Order: sequence, then C-alpha cells, then structure tokens
Amino acid sequence: MDKTRFKSIIEKHVRPMFTGSELSEEDENPAWKKRRVFLRNICEMIVRHPGVPGKCFCLKRSQDFEAADADFVEGLVDQLSKLESIADTPLLDDLVNPLLRRTVAVRVCPDASEVVAAVLGQYESWAEQTYEGRRIAAAVGVETDNVAPTGAKLIEVFRSPFGSVLANGLETFIKVGRSGDLIGYQEYESHPDDASRFAPLRFCRLAAWSRDSRVGLGLSRNGEILVFANQRLIFAKRRGIWRHFTHSALTKRIALQNSFKPDLCKAVYQTSLDVSFAKTGGGIALIRRTKANDLATAGIIGPKDRVGDSHLKGQSLKIIIGKPFHELDRRLRQDIVAMDGATIIDYTGKVLAAGAIIKVDGGSDGGGRLLAARTLGKYGLGIKISSDGKIEAYTGEPVPDQKPLFEVG
Repeated sequence: MDKTRFKSIIEKHVRPMFTGSELSEEDENPAWKKRRVFLRNICEMIVRHPGVPGKCFCLKRSQDFEAADADFVEGLVDQLSKLESIADTPLLDDLVNPLLRRTVAVRVCPDASEVVAAVLGQYESWAEQTYEGRRIAAAVGVETDNVAPTGAKLIEVFRSPFGSVLANGLETFIKVGRSGDLIGYQEYESHPDDASRFAPLRFCRLAAWSRDSRVGLGLSRNGEILVFANQRLIFAKRRGIWRHFTHSALTKRIALQNSFKPDLCKAVYQTSLDVSFAKTGGGIALIRRTKANDLATAGIIGPKDRVGDSHLKGQSLKIIIGKPFHELDRRLRQDIVAMDGATIIDYTGKVLAAGAIIKVDGGSDGGGRLLAARTLGKYGLGIKISSDGKIEAYTGEPVPDQKPLFEVG
C-alpha cells in the first residue's frame, strides 16, 4: 500500500474517530518505540506505515488520547496490512468499513468478537431501514460466559420478519451467547446508580448491565449504533463514522481547566451526552468564581432568563430546579439544557439562568450556539451541543478561528 493510499484511509476513517484531531506526516525517529502505533505524548499518536519504512503519520489534538486508543488503531493497521494484495485496488475501500467493525468488536469483546461484529453489521443495515413506517431501535446484550447452545442463531432471527421488533432498548433487550445463539429476552433491572453511568440517559441501564466481560449493543431510532463495555459507552457510529469516547479524561480536563468540582464536571459532561444523543441541541456554561462578578455586570443575559427573577419564567425555574445542577435528576437536567438558549451554572453548581439568549458581539461569524459558547467561555467554560450531536467546549477570550478546548462525538 503506497503512502498516499494509507494516508487517505487514516484521514477518512481513523482521524474522525478521535474528534478534534488533525493528521500530519512525520519522519521516523530511531529513538521511538517499535510498535506500529503508540502515544508519543498524551496529545499525539504516531501511526507507522505498515509497509514503507520511515513513513509515519501523527494524529494530534488538544484533548488526551488513552493507551486504548493506540491499541485500537494498531489493531486496524494490522488488519489492513493483511490486505496488501488488494491494497491499491478499489476493493480495499469496500473492505475498510467491515475491518473497522471487526476492530471495534475485538477491542470490546475479544472472546465473542464474531457475534459482536455480526450484530453491528445488522445494525448498520437497519439504520437505513424502517419497519411499518418507523425507524428501527434495538438492543442486544452479549454474554461471554459459556452457556448451553439453543440452536437459534441470533443473526437468523434478525433476518426473519419479526427480528427487528423483538427488543427496542427502552425496556427490554435480547441476550446472546458467545457462539451467537439466542439465549434469552430480558427486562432491564433498575439500580439507584444507573443514571451515574458515562452513557446517554436512555441507554444507562444497558450500560449498567455491561459489566465484567459483558457487552451491550444498542441501535437508536436516530440510526446511531452504540457499544457499551465496563458499564460505559465506548464506541458509537454517528453520521456514518465510528467515534471513540474517553469520558474520564474529558471530565478531568473540565475540572482542571477552571477548578470546578468533580461532581459538577461529571454532571455537565453526562448531560452533554444526553442532549447530544437526544439530538435536541443545547448549550451549557460553567462560570468560574473569579469571573462571576464580570458576568453579572456584562449585561449579556436578559433578566427574564435568570432563575428566581420576578418574571414568570424565572419564578417557574426556581420552583422546578431548587437544587445545585449536579444534584438534580438527570432527566430534568436534560430537559433544562434542551431549552432554546444556554443553561448557565456557577462554580458551586447553582443554576443562574436557563434558556438564556446570550448577547454576542456584532459582526461575529458563526451560528448562535457557537457564538454563545465562545462568549460564555470568557467567564469559564462554554459548551455547544449541536443538533447533529457534536459537542464542542470553549474557554478564554474568543479569537478568529478559535479552536475548541475539546470536541466529542
């Protein structure tokens, strides 16, 4: 595979997985590790060309990579290296997506990667279909313990007329064994800490079930595929691209940037995920203690949007909210942030305003949510959640072509 071909695959299929990353070429350094893919530092991943010595590429972004990220990309490069005979033919393009799907499956569940890959392939097909005029939703739980075979293969069930409506992921899911046999149909168990998971709210119970070596696979009615392991969202296929999620690194980045409390940072990040996967769009701002007075005197928030103001909206919000943001029910947090406008929270978690229309500087370029996030970022952290699901966070004084502090999904 020549350099140009390999670079195009990394650019098209790998770089978008790590939101906010940029790709550049690098010269080989003899002092580097000998792995095909490794982290040079927490923000840079080196990818070696599998067949051309001395040719390397660097994925770089402002937020951290994890060692698991490099392991995933290395797995994909290993798979690509096995296709050298067709590397420079159009056939390779047709095989990259199945290779990605298989690499995701091996990453989350090496003991049952074949069945995981098969389910993901079925979900990709269903994401483009409807059943009785409605988009298809589904959920599967993969058990890796040895269980007695039943003779009913899940993929055959899926291909039957009733297969796409057996479980919708809201109340129930289908259980499958490592051999691919259908082994059960289960209602979700409810636990007090389900909503504490790093997963979109609707899928928190599937994430909670995905403990130990279990894997949960969900398909939303928006056509998005979600993969859960270790009780959290690991991968999602959104807008035709696989995305990888590193939740802990991002919540730490929020906390360290402005010294916000960890519980508050976690709540803000989780609600950003909820709004992102609900596809409603929204905006959140966290205000630093040292910037609270500056925000109050800036005049960028209208009085009608302030919680507790004498207007009807402010009085209603005071009654409904009544607690710090991180102590609110997660469903209520999602509803508040989904309001048209920004939700503004101070460093203690107190909600200062909701559904706030932010006054931005005239002549600024960009949409309303983006401008509001950049403007609010001057006072701490401004988060924009697009209706297509992408999350961007800004901090500091806005400048032309300002780069996000981090991007997700």
